[in-house]
Amino acid sequence: MAAIQSFFATALAVIQLALTIAGVIPLSNGPVDYGGDPYPYGTQNITEWLTLAKDGASEYKIILPAGAKPAEQEGAAQLQDYFKQICGVTLPIETESGAAAAKTIHVGGTVAAKATLGTALDALKPEGFIKKVVGETVYLAGKDDADTQNRGTLYAACSFLEEQLGVRWFQPTLTVVPETKLVRIDAKLNNTQNPVFEYRDDYWAVVFNDAAWKAHNKVNSQNGASLNGKFGGGVAYADFCHSMERLVPTNLFETQPELFSYRIEAGARTIEQRCLTNPEVLRLSVENSRRIMLERPGSKIMSITQNDNQGYCECDNCNAEAERLGGQSGLTVWFANQVARALKAEFPDVIFDTFAYTYTRHAPTVLVTGENGNVADPNVCVRLCSIECCFAHPLEECGHLRQESLADYVSDIPST
Repeated sequence: MAAIQSFFATALAVIQLALTIAGVIPLSNGPVDYGGDPYPYGTQNITEWLTLAKDGASEYKIILPAGAKPAEQEGAAQLQDYFKQICGVTLPIETESGAAAAKTIHVGGTVAAKATLGTALDALKPEGFIKKVVGETVYLAGKDDADTQNRGTLYAACSFLEEQLGVRWFQPTLTVVPETKLVRIDAKLNNTQNPVFEYRDDYWAVVFNDAAWKAHNKVNSQNGASLNGKFGGGVAYADFCHSMERLVPTNLFETQPELFSYRIEAGARTIEQRCLTNPEVLRLSVENSRRIMLERPGSKIMSITQNDNQGYCECDNCNAEAERLGGQSGLTVWFANQVARALKAEFPDVIFDTFAYTYTRHAPTVLVTGENGNVADPNVCVRLCSIECCFAHPLEECGHLRQESLADYVSDIPST
């Protein structure tokens, strides 16, 4: 039955595609349902409302702390801008002075916010934030952290706009802003969010260089570089990817070919990858990693990653070590561990990352513990590169990598 269903689903999809291309079936131009509810748990759970604006008027003000940091100022500006787009009301932005007043939205670490949120604010992780209503006062505050430049407060403002007021930033050219004369939120709002991932980026051409989109969506890096100041900076790489090209430069090949990958089919050394079991490759990688990190102070991640090709070293030593360590992935993790250990004392806050990519995608087939094992050290991160993965299905259901039939692939019917 499933096979018959798959056949007809595939046939129908092909016919629909052909007719659409031919212009017989037009693409829908009706209203788009972007989904979701302005409130993460649905309005049915809200029992008491706090009105921020009604019929083109509001008594609310946005309050910033004295000496507000650029990210706090940006959070207030974003809130003011989108609030006006939503209901036509411009909320004034003022610096905190004197006693806390009702009908205010505090953005950042005001005296009132710190007194009201207290230990909950102190307990936040870096970039974490709190959105809380107390009486008629709204608090949007992140952890006051010099290293993160108060990005948490900017994220609090953006999260409030998205989850409480319904703004959606799908991509730089597609922002959806609801329009309403009545702006109200949960009067019992009390939401704390802490990031799970220290580094967050979206390696998608549409958003490569749009820092505002990234900040709106709590992305804290821009192609491995920090965002500009008003967006609170971010987590930067000292070297982003395919770094072996710079750690052991190709110009050494002429005089030191033994540093480079031996390929059986070529019967010779090639410039494609590096010979990871050669001690000089490790020495150069440590030396040049150190140089790169010193040139880019403040970077949090250093890439120890293979070049973008399949030509891993097949010399006798590398083959033997790959077998001992459970495959090319095991050898790669072992190598990254050695670099990280050599530089850990000098750069204790840096994470050294390496790839799970193409020939290193599969995890090691054996577990080798101990000083020279294939288990990533605490300061080593394995970055899964999902470029060949199928995103048409949930990863745990997708049969694409199990060589499912074309019919199943098109019709979304899981393989058995």
